[in-house]
Amino acid sequence: MKATIVPLVLLLLLACQPCMAQECTHYENYIRYVGGTFTGGRACDVAVEGETAYVVSSNNVLIVGVEDPAHPHRVGRIGTTSGAAVAVRGRYLYIAEGSGLRIFDVSDPAHPVARGSLATPAPALGIAVYGEFVYLAIGTAGLCPVFAADPDHPKSLGVIDTPGTATAVAVDASYAYVADGAGGVVVIRIRRDSPPRIVGSVDAPGDARGIALQGTHAYVADGRGHMDVIDVSVPANPRVEAWLDFPGIPRDVAVVGGTAYVGLEDVDQYRHGLYVADISDPSRPVLLSSLVTRRPACGVAVSGRYAYLANDADGLSIIDVSNPVYPPIIGTVDTPWEACHVCIRGNLAYEADDRGGIQIVDVSDPASAFIVGSIGLANLADCISVDGNYAYAAGVYALSIVDVSDPAHPRLAGTYYYGTPIFSVIASNGFAWIGTLDGLVAIDARDPAHPRQVSVLNIGWPQDLEFHGGYLCAAATAGIEILDVSNPAAPVIVRSLPFYGWSIAFVGNLAYLVEGGGIAVVDMGDSGQGRLLGTLNLPGLPEEIAISGSYAYVATEYSLEVIDIRDPTSPRSQGAIDLPDFVRGVGLADRLVFVCDGSTGLRILRVQCESGRQIAPRARPAPVASVSPNPCMGRTTIRLSAQARGGGNIRIYDTAGRLVRDLSTRGFVPGDIEIEWDGRDEAGRPVAQGIYLIRVSTSEGTTTTRVVMLRSRRPS
Repeated sequence: MKATIVPLVLLLLLACQPCMAQECTHYENYIRYVGGTFTGGRACDVAVEGETAYVVSSNNVLIVGVEDPAHPHRVGRIGTTSGAAVAVRGRYLYIAEGSGLRIFDVSDPAHPVARGSLATPAPALGIAVYGEFVYLAIGTAGLCPVFAADPDHPKSLGVIDTPGTATAVAVDASYAYVADGAGGVVVIRIRRDSPPRIVGSVDAPGDARGIALQGTHAYVADGRGHMDVIDVSVPANPRVEAWLDFPGIPRDVAVVGGTAYVGLEDVDQYRHGLYVADISDPSRPVLLSSLVTRRPACGVAVSGRYAYLANDADGLSIIDVSNPVYPPIIGTVDTPWEACHVCIRGNLAYEADDRGGIQIVDVSDPASAFIVGSIGLANLADCISVDGNYAYAAGVYALSIVDVSDPAHPRLAGTYYYGTPIFSVIASNGFAWIGTLDGLVAIDARDPAHPRQVSVLNIGWPQDLEFHGGYLCAAATAGIEILDVSNPAAPVIVRSLPFYGWSIAFVGNLAYLVEGGGIAVVDMGDSGQGRLLGTLNLPGLPEEIAISGSYAYVATEYSLEVIDIRDPTSPRSQGAIDLPDFVRGVGLADRLVFVCDGSTGLRILRVQCESGRQIAPRARPAPVASVSPNPCMGRTTIRLSAQARGGGNIRIYDTAGRLVRDLSTRGFVPGDIEIEWDGRDEAGRPVAQGIYLIRVSTSEGTTTTRVVMLRSRRPS
């Protein structure tokens, strides 16, 4: 009997292994940001050889050691005249710049030695090296092949005029393929025994900006928002075989094996970054993944398991692309409007859907989650809390109380109108607390048909509300407020901690706040004003934070960031997943992560595996910016703390990504500065009430914070 049971048990265990493996996700095993360094200018191209990266940044080529990608460090520098592109082969570095070509011996990267140079009739914009030859894309002048067998005396082989503006070039043994702007792709035959000449060309749908070659196909960064796949098997008759659409403008492309890596600029929605495509079948390119960055990805190079981005004012960014796919999404529910906030109770997710009211989702089978019931509301549903048989949805000026005892048929039980915007809501034991411009307001909803206000406590503007340790905790403009609300009619402030944030979560005595451009960890202790333990900058504007086990999950503009908080003094990025729309909320329940992804609805993922390997901390500073008052009535002050001397860009955008006001300053000394915004746009008109994004960029990096602009109180 035992002999038959043991194999049966083993078979059952083996059969269950896939199920157990699916209970969590190792986010560190997917495409993720590893590290970066600022280059002091606008990085526009990058090349990598061994453990060294060469980054063209304004009037310099920065030589960066990348032996530890999490901690890249500057090794050396070469001054240039408007450097545009760079290539490296063996011991030699080739720089395309305004005056033409320069060659350096970089066998010792810390001490580059100048060798030869060559002037060109127009600024060199792109470069490629093949054997003893260097090929320069020189703008409106065309292509300039250079014989560089003697690096001290490079020799021009003439200039081949092309119809457009040559910005990039890729080569093989017999042909050069020129990205020629409006001239499309131009194919030039190159042989030692005869002068180079144009043998073929093909129009691209937009301007050809960057180009890479793989076998019989060229891959083109197209200014119309495509990566064009061009069949060049017959060089005299190249043809566009396929293309892949992107949400912005491709700036550069690199190809390794069956994978293309595209650097993207998205001026409208700020979805700059790295986009990875499967090109194993060139006729059917497929997007594998993306990783959004704060600044445009102007140049891209791939070496080993890493992609290296020339990330404009953010310098060099290093991405792990050893497994260039997204972490798995196990379920998606398309909601009618904009998924804003979610609250999980048992097998049901209650989602605040903006103008779509409340959507009740059955998540008992996450892979087949579905809307079991919904209700439209006269007011917006931006945030939600559930208490017993009632859901409380807060909009701009009203709290809607919905009976959800029958989830398939929710009904409106009552509405409480308030005269100012409502930022947050939480409910317990028949009472609802809302964060407003007047502070914390307590609503007695034990009779849902007749809710009434029982108290208001001025604690600033509560952006988030959470119960912790028997107290109600508010992330407010004045800081963290810990409140005894055992008597809702007379709430009492127990402690105030001077740490501001938009969302808050707790682990024991530790508070995790999202603010500005990242997260902050605060030790609340048992008394006093608390102590800041650690911070982590994030690539986007944080919206909400939730914690499960050793990991925090942060909704940040276009991604979900997974943060290792095992060491609260040094929170570390474990991984992330980019999502299609504006990520506004995140919730956790039963080892699942629920992400509110705007117009694309509710996404369901697994939590990070607790056995995940610890990732090295990022070594990347950023300027610190704060705004006060916030929200504001017409005027506010932006306070900036930066360590580096130099200029800074301070720009204000609306939530659609449109520039509202440029407050950039030409220069400042290290330390703190203050800049006032008068609440007006570039034309001097008062801006409308709403949320605005303030992006501060210095040589140290970029950070984003937000401000709520208010106008006159709504009439009662």
